[in-house]
Amino acid sequence: MKDTSDILYLSSDIMPSVGEIETNFCLGPIFSTSSDIATQCNLTTEGFGMQQILETQKTIVTTLALMKRDVDMLLTIAGNKALTNVNPPAQQVRNTFTRRQDFPLKLVTNVTAFEELLNDEAIMAEFVTFLKMQGGRNKEEYMDRAMKKLLCDSLGAQYSFQGRRGKLPFFKLSNIWSGIKTSIDGLFAITEHDKEMLVKEWLVNTGCREGKRVKRTLAAEISSNF
Repeated sequence: MKDTSDILYLSSDIMPSVGEIETNFCLGPIFSTSSDIATQCNLTTEGFGMQQILETQKTIVTTLALMKRDVDMLLTIAGNKALTNVNPPAQQVRNTFTRRQDFPLKLVTNVTAFEELLNDEAIMAEFVTFLKMQGGRNKEEYMDRAMKKLLCDSLGAQYSFQGRRGKLPFFKLSNIWSGIKTSIDGLFAITEHDKEMLVKEWLVNTGCREGKRVKRTLAAEISSNF
């Protein structure tokens, strides 16, 4: 950061005259004692008392001190602002994104709202990065992790890829589907058909998982009543 200590010195050769007064600061340091100022400066005091001159000096010193403080503060703010503009680390991206929505999504209304949110290109880019962070040893594991992070089982069970058998069409969530496809590109060798099949399989499996969970819950409730 730029050093502002040079403001402690005044480089003006001659101050403007006031009546008969001509004050020469002699390039001396601003922060001097009153006796130093009187010694260093060539003062003609006709029509103007020494007390008034010293008061003027004091006012100048105070003003420059405040200016120095303000400049230092602005430089500090500018430095902090520059630091916040660098690319954030992975954990920071994750924290920023999960504050936007409660993941995994649990309601159809949450999905609809998130689909609209992804019209913002910056949020879409953040979403893609968020999915990539889930990782996986292969494309199947990656898609499983990404989809589990996006939708809970009870919500995923309400969708099929094409929207058949009375379920909601997942492919019509164009922004979400685009983000998923983009996230896996470059990570694995995969075709558009492969991407579609992986999501279809995940939606079928999540429906099965949810069905089994419901059966277990019902069985537990029935047994507890007897």
